[in-house]
Amino acid sequence: MHERVSARLCRPPCRAGLVAALAICLAGCSSDDRGQNPRPNVLLITVCSVRPDHMSCYGYARETTPNLSELARESLVFANAITQWPKTTPAIAAIMTGKYGHANGVMRRTFGSRLADEQVTLSEVFSGAGYTTAAFISSAALGKHSNVTQGFRVVEETFRRRRKAWTERPLLWLRERESDTPFFMWVHLNNAHYPYK
Repeated sequence: MHERVSARLCRPPCRAGLVAALAICLAGCSSDDRGQNPRPNVLLITVCSVRPDHMSCYGYARETTPNLSELARESLVFANAITQWPKTTPAIAAIMTGKYGHANGVMRRTFGSRLADEQVTLSEVFSGAGYTTAAFISSAALGKHSNVTQGFRVVEETFRRRRKAWTERPLLWLRERESDTPFFMWVHLNNAHYPYK
């Protein structure tokens, strides 16, 4: 069990903004009981259009996110993170590069923005450290054209499939892995957008 990073919950400046705050890192999952592989697996889950103050894993009284709450109990949860811009592509580009939009070149627009090849991403850093990398993207705004998936060995645009596949595909990838190499997996979920339609 890993210590929860506790901090005051901050509301994003935009109600419909991307909750990039939901970065749940699973540490120790790649270690077996003998400790032969001490490098942790890392799972990054990003969710569009969900406010942390309405998620049970962030203290909301109603049980709105039971599966994430269960995962959070065994994970390191960042409780005080705010998106740098309330649009999908610029927000995710900031997460993947660790830079604001004015520094990584992806600003303001969701569609039509492209991360430059020379920007170094999290997946490239993890790949360089010997990790297997995979991305499962359920938003067209984060498709290959945006280049925010640069450096991932596996990229699956799950938005091209039925919604059930958005969670099925990453789980299938995890089950079918044959390597003990630690992984960095990014799963982006867009489900919360649909009630607005």
